Amino acid sequence: MLTNDWARRSAPWVICALTMVGCDGMVMCPEGAELVEGECVMPPDADVPMDGDVPMDAEARMDAEAPMDAEPPMDGAPPITEDGGRMDEDGGTTPPDGGVPPDLPDSGPPTCPTPDTWYRDWDRDGRGDPAASVESCDPVDGFVMNADDCDDGCDTCWTGASELCDSRDNDCNGSVDEGVTSTFYRDGDGDGHGNPAMTSTGCSAPSGFVPTDTDCDDTCAACYPGNTETCDGEDNDCDVTVDEGVTSTFYRDADGDGHGDAAASTVACSAPSGYVSIDDDCNDTCAACYPGRAEVCDSEDNDCDGSTDEGVLSTFYRDMDGDGFGVTSSSTQACSQPAGYAGTGGDCNDACATCNPSATEVCDTLDNDCDAGVDEGVQTRFYRDADGDGHGLASSSVLACSAPSGHVTSMDDCDDTCGVCYPGNAEVCDGENNDCDADVDEGVLDTFYRDGDGDGHGRDDMTTLACSPPSGYAGMGMDCDDAASTTYPGASELCNAIDDDCDGSRDETFTCVEGESTGCTTSCGTRGTGTCTTSCEEP
Repeated sequence: MLTNDWARRSAPWVICALTMVGCDGMVMCPEGAELVEGECVMPPDADVPMDGDVPMDAEARMDAEAPMDAEPPMDGAPPITEDGGRMDEDGGTTPPDGGVPPDLPDSGPPTCPTPDTWYRDWDRDGRGDPAASVESCDPVDGFVMNADDCDDGCDTCWTGASELCDSRDNDCNGSVDEGVTSTFYRDGDGDGHGNPAMTSTGCSAPSGFVPTDTDCDDTCAACYPGNTETCDGEDNDCDVTVDEGVTSTFYRDADGDGHGDAAASTVACSAPSGYVSIDDDCNDTCAACYPGRAEVCDSEDNDCDGSTDEGVLSTFYRDMDGDGFGVTSSSTQACSQPAGYAGTGGDCNDACATCNPSATEVCDTLDNDCDAGVDEGVQTRFYRDADGDGHGLASSSVLACSAPSGHVTSMDDCDDTCGVCYPGNAEVCDGENNDCDADVDEGVLDTFYRDGDGDGHGRDDMTTLACSPPSGYAGMGMDCDDAASTTYPGASELCNAIDDDCDGSRDETFTCVEGESTGCTTSCGTRGTGTCTTSCEEP
């Protein structure tokens, strides 16, 4: 009987050989065999008869001397070797006679005294089957003197042979494929790399198994050692690190300006919602703040250069008086005008609402137009009026908005020490130029006469003009004798031979001695003292 190993290798051929009539497509398999893909296959644990007692429906048994031109087996059978055997798929040979060893030859008793033991070498591997031997003096065809074969249906199986992975006991040590099987690993994702936790041992890889056990994720076809890491959330190169070197850093962009916060980042293959790849935002709460943005005046660092509102601020000036102009030295910068500030500087007096560069100068002792001059062009000149006559002295003046005390607008006073001296005043005789016409007392002076004798009448040939009699002068002239205080016009004529009343006659009204030139006579012709009368009277 063949062993199970031999049956597994030879049963399909044996059965097909026993049913050659049916090998043309109408296969009729013997009892115990199964039709598999057009061939009769014996189960692995079935015994296949080795002595030719297999039931036959036709002459199908083939012995070792079967002619080489025997009818070939069914389609797909192994090729025929020189001795009528078949070449196995793995390069070995299937013995002739359809896999059924021939009966031992019956040559009769040996003819030599010490015949040799010959062992059947049905598989032609040079080693014989110790269970099938004959005694012969001569070599027997198909037999050898070596009895090291443990499987005469396997031409690669004998004692000392190298174990091959072919489901046979090649080295005849009682074990099959020991040390030469391979472990195969489940490759569920078809990436050529298997799962080390799911194995199968055999000579060849079962379907869905591979010889490599390096797969770190057998559900990921792109995950195996040596693969290039890609950013997909998987450990593509099986180095226990996911997406190393291929992820990107994304930054939180809370304000949606396309620029992220460098302090709030995440690593991913693609930007999560609310994240961007740029990390240069300086203020992620300000959508108008990011590098490259034009700075605008909004109290924010729009261009992220560390400065706020640089180059776009306006300067405003402190404006305490609310006149629209501020003090240049007291300014602030802002985007819009703060309360109490003005957009224009140049105010010279922030306590004066009428004082600024656009104001018109008025006479108020203030620098209204802020030109550093006070009341320029709007003041009035006032003149010193010391004598209070309403006329001032041109040589003593002052500019002012209103007349200072002791000053007037008139400047035509010719004598500011004379309260009655000014143009237009009536000239009076007071020794002053009352009408300021350069003449003093013109037209108002009186003539006074030299009155040497003090009789109130002066000499007509010695006069002077004055407002009042000068000393030694009298207001009346016609004194005919300025040496005699009793002689003057209007004086009483005395009988003294003198023209006392200066009327050109002496002692008129007195009776005088004829021929007498002076004095009166007494006693009618006698000179003496007395009063001249119209008659000669005694004193």
